[in-house]
Amino acid sequence: EYRSNGAAFFGYHYTEEYKCFSKYLSIAQIFDSLEIDNKVRPELNTNCLIYALQQAKIDDKIIDLYHLHCYSRYQRIKLIDEVSKSCNIRIQIKHEETILKSNANTIMKYIGSDNKDAKQINMYLFRDNNMKGNHYFLDVDLPITPFYLKNREEMNKWAIDHNKSIESMFNKQRYNKNKQCYQVKDKNQYTIKLSELVLYIRDHNVKDIKLDETPKKCKSKQVTYYYADFEASTQGIHKAYCVCYSKRDSNIINCKYGDDCVFDFLSDLDSNSVVYFHNLKYDCCFLAKYGINTCIKKDSKTMKMTSNYNGKHLIIKDSYSMISAPLSSFPSMFSLSGIQKEIYPYNYYTQERIQNNVGTISESGEYECKKWNEEQYKLFNENIDKIENCRIDENHYNMKLYCRFYCKQDVRILKEGHIKFRNDSLISLSIDLDKFISISALANYYFKIHVYTKIPNLKQYGGKIREYIQGAVYGGRNMCRDNKKWHITDVLYDYDACSLYPSAIHRLKLATGKPIVIPNEFLNSSILDHLMLEQQLEQTNERYISAFIVDIEITKVNKELHFPIICKKT
Repeated sequence: EYRSNGAAFFGYHYTEEYKCFSKYLSIAQIFDSLEIDNKVRPELNTNCLIYALQQAKIDDKIIDLYHLHCYSRYQRIKLIDEVSKSCNIRIQIKHEETILKSNANTIMKYIGSDNKDAKQINMYLFRDNNMKGNHYFLDVDLPITPFYLKNREEMNKWAIDHNKSIESMFNKQRYNKNKQCYQVKDKNQYTIKLSELVLYIRDHNVKDIKLDETPKKCKSKQVTYYYADFEASTQGIHKAYCVCYSKRDSNIINCKYGDDCVFDFLSDLDSNSVVYFHNLKYDCCFLAKYGINTCIKKDSKTMKMTSNYNGKHLIIKDSYSMISAPLSSFPSMFSLSGIQKEIYPYNYYTQERIQNNVGTISESGEYECKKWNEEQYKLFNENIDKIENCRIDENHYNMKLYCRFYCKQDVRILKEGHIKFRNDSLISLSIDLDKFISISALANYYFKIHVYTKIPNLKQYGGKIREYIQGAVYGGRNMCRDNKKWHITDVLYDYDACSLYPSAIHRLKLATGKPIVIPNEFLNSSILDHLMLEQQLEQTNERYISAFIVDIEITKVNKELHFPIICKKT
């Protein structure tokens, strides 16, 4: 029966009568209980194979290297072998032959470096049918004689009767009948290995570890969805002075205004809340000071972040990653009604004016990058008149009320647009937007369910195969001629080819089936002779290779181009 050589935890603990061996068994990561002081033993935080290397006094930097490459609880022996070779360490592993009991039952193998000057480490591999994996431990010499193990019960009884410690009997080799005591016969005595002690205890008495499992009922967490938007001053370091937010299932739009608006906003959120912002990259700057657990970024976007604020688990997501259009386009995209035309004097809202709260209408648009024209001032006045108690007099307005009006409308547009898009996706695609963080992830899921699964014999690769194939993936690049700066005096026509991946799939089809390693005899031009043609769908005797991926070594570049095809410097 095949058994993996991967490392795992020891599945038993020893009983009280073997407690005298505790300091030796701890070297093998074997204990009398899983806990100490009502806490899980710290020794169990490390996999047995790494623990054995630590017991061998391997340098901490090398141990860190093992941890870096072998980070899971279950350690694959191949990874240990590769790291050991790089660290010039040779590991001797002994284990039992569980089938041929009548013959010599020890099998030996080596992993790691073959260098003569490599550091030698002796380990033992404990195998048991009741354990999910195998247990490695450092196989050290013990100051215990085979004579003691053979007569352990008698010698322990003699030690207790004569007021001697049991440990004092470990090195004894014979019983002197004349003196009626146990003695050391030879100073160069033969002692046992740790593996012999472990096997002795196993064969004489062992106690299974019983884990008491408390049945837990799965409690579905109630998730609350919000839509929110910040307004911030644009002078120097941007500082939020207003935030509006609304629950998905509520018509109320809440608003917090002032220096503490972010704190008030986070305090008002329910635990297990998901909050949507449009362009989270900007809005997350105001939330960062209150703590970020995880953050998912791609290119210039912040797509998702999580936070634990005062014990509340919060998820903040970017709606722009799902709907990559400005909020001003939402009314026409999703046929939203009752939306008022927006105009807002961003640069006019300074900290001083916010505190004063009285704005001058005729000056509000003068600080924008592009000063307002007459029509924009007219729209601004119309909006002020539509807001209750916003106009103070002919040329002044309440800045707080106007800000609340503008910010609430942005939240309403975001909320209604996102809900409309989500409902349409549920009806048309049976896909819930809330389960994805980007439109790309949604599209990939749709293709996986409705396209990839429909293609016979299409495989999803992973591990080393995926790592190798990814070497053939090279993203788009931009460059100027000869990678130099140019002063342009004429009109240029820019040509950009789009949708190259879909077009390539349409022309070349998809490679299906299980990938295989190319035989050495095919690593030449003959592989091209048997390559299927572009529109060939069925294999023939001459052309039967649908696709292949190889590493090409470039030894010479005969012609240098202004826009080179070779992307790697030689």
